[in-house]
Amino acid sequence: MFIISMVGHRVAAEGAEPLIVAAAASLSSAMTEVAADFERRYHVPVRLNVAGSSTLRVQIEKGAPCDVFVSADALNVKALVDAGLVDPAQQIVLFKNRLVVIASAEGGQRLNGLGHMKLRKGDFLSLADPQVVPAGIYARQALRHAGVWERVKDDVVPMADVRQAMTQVEQGNARYGIVYKTDASVSEKVVVVYEIPPEFHEPIAYVAAVVGAAERKKLVPEFFLFLRSPEAKAIYKKYGFLIDE
Repeated sequence: MFIISMVGHRVAAEGAEPLIVAAAASLSSAMTEVAADFERRYHVPVRLNVAGSSTLRVQIEKGAPCDVFVSADALNVKALVDAGLVDPAQQIVLFKNRLVVIASAEGGQRLNGLGHMKLRKGDFLSLADPQVVPAGIYARQALRHAGVWERVKDDVVPMADVRQAMTQVEQGNARYGIVYKTDASVSEKVVVVYEIPPEFHEPIAYVAAVVGAAERKKLVPEFFLFLRSPEAKAIYKKYGFLIDE
């Protein structure tokens, strides 16, 4: 988990109450840009709390301050709805994503399928935690669909979020990783060696939700609307997220 403070000098001087946005790790680049754009337009600070969606959901359940939650799946938002922390009417699917297999940019060879990953002794497959983190759960579904999960599961290195899973490949600690296509696109240290067919796993849908009574805080409704604006959609597209028009 890491916190990104988007507060500019003009905003801080005005003493506006900051908006707190919890965003899935795979959104760190795109949401940083969206938050900065919102600040320029509305002159209110936005503080991003970036981590795995399941980690963020647990933090919110334990009372961590949050105005808007953007999860990499619907299940973590549903858990907050069930806990009475999110109004089911205050949530929306923003965009979708794809899964890819990555390898080091130095020598990564194209694969013809998940079954073609060659994991020799000492090789590892890096995933976001397949028990709790959306990217890892989707990856496990894909590996099971391809009939290779039982073969590779003992070689899996589970990480706290998808960006950490990619870092393991970047640093040479894992031979392969399974991450979102958008994550792979922002790294020059990895290459995509296989694009996983979307039918191999549940649809990857990112859901934004207003948390608790946060809609009463000034400009939270505006931020929630801004997430669906043409300006925000242009940013999502730039980073490779898939938007239903």
